[in-house]
Amino acid sequence: MFRSVSPAIRRHLSLCLAACTSCAGVTPLTLPAAVTPPSTHASTSDDRILEETTDDPLTVFGPDAELEALAAWAEPGHPRLRAARERLRGAIARVESADALPEPRLAYREYLEEVETRSGPMRRALGLQQALPAAGSRGARRRAAQAAASAAAARLAVERLALRADIARTHAELYHLGRTIEYVRADVGLLGTLERVLRARFGAGGASHTDLARAQVELGRLDDRLQDLEERSAPARAALNAALGRAVTAPLAWPAELAHARLGETDERLLAAVDEANPGLDALASELERARALERLASTRRRPKTTLGIEAIQIDAVNGTDGGDALVVSLGIELPVRRDVYRAEELAARAAVGAALGTLEDRRNTFAARARAVLSRLHDAERKLDLYAAALIPKAREALEAAQAAFGTGAADLDAVIDAQRTLLEFHLTRERALADHQSLRSELEALVGRTLETARKTR
Repeated sequence: MFRSVSPAIRRHLSLCLAACTSCAGVTPLTLPAAVTPPSTHASTSDDRILEETTDDPLTVFGPDAELEALAAWAEPGHPRLRAARERLRGAIARVESADALPEPRLAYREYLEEVETRSGPMRRALGLQQALPAAGSRGARRRAAQAAASAAAARLAVERLALRADIARTHAELYHLGRTIEYVRADVGLLGTLERVLRARFGAGGASHTDLARAQVELGRLDDRLQDLEERSAPARAALNAALGRAVTAPLAWPAELAHARLGETDERLLAAVDEANPGLDALASELERARALERLASTRRRPKTTLGIEAIQIDAVNGTDGGDALVVSLGIELPVRRDVYRAEELAARAAVGAALGTLEDRRNTFAARARAVLSRLHDAERKLDLYAAALIPKAREALEAAQAAFGTGAADLDAVIDAQRTLLEFHLTRERALADHQSLRSELEALVGRTLETARKTR
């Protein structure tokens, strides 16, 4: 079962057929809308974007699968997001234990020799001690753990947006490759027909050897280009499969179409959103808070730590005494005397704060510059889409028709037809390149602003 050829390709085929038939002295042909010759994007049982198997019992995505559907399918079980979620889970768990007290210490003593007291000899003792951290250290440690958890949550958002951008980019590249193969294959087939017509006319003395050789050279060039493009098919499919979290050899269909939507927001609003809502900046801001909390924790090292203890001592009765147990409480203080060590730890913590602050400022500038570059390229892609669809492609089509007519009457040589045909092909491919770039750049911009972009209107 074959998918219908797109209108743009159909027009391209019609013009190329006209070039061939004009050389043979017959009426130029057009390709009716009902005719559906085999396409590069033909769907087969091994050429669907997701096969329905026992391991993948999902709705099968075909060539018309939208980008959002692919991203929604990939996100729940993707290894990259699974790893980020596990890191977040671990960071949250560490918050609960961050301000916990040290483990209490239980001590047991058995006196090998009697220690006489007024009440009798001491036999054994059982004690319990609890160390208490320096004042403020538990709160600082908990704030550091909370900041680390916030950073992990922001990095999960970063990974999710990066994954969607990777899927969008590889999906667009596979689309562009498929469309390029489709256009070039059409030109190869029709230029082959032209070459055969010229060969027949050359044998009958109706065509020059120069025209025949020129057609054969152009055919060889296009055929080499087609083979190079087809060699890229497997790597392009593998890249999209990897982005989807699937085996790189899993079957994939050529994407049928890419829809693009114009931005419905001003550049100023989007640039402000990068500074306000970029999850990467949120993660770095949380890392800065963690560094500051660790700096406060380092400052508590100069404060004394205490240990509270209680001990029960068993005393035996002897010589008419009733013995009786003794109960002892204790208070221990850890003296902070290693000032050089504490000063070094404080300097290291302060340096970590400075490094985190510098990284945050650098990334803020980098992301702002990147957003401006992406917006510039996005606007350029939108401009190309309009320019080539509305002006250049129709003009190139007119030029090809004029060259065909002139060649048919002998007023132009074959080079004029081939150059016009090549120009039309490159214009089609330039527009398809702009369409693929538009999808990739839009998803990259969404990763920078941390949300889905508003759209003005949707077009093809």
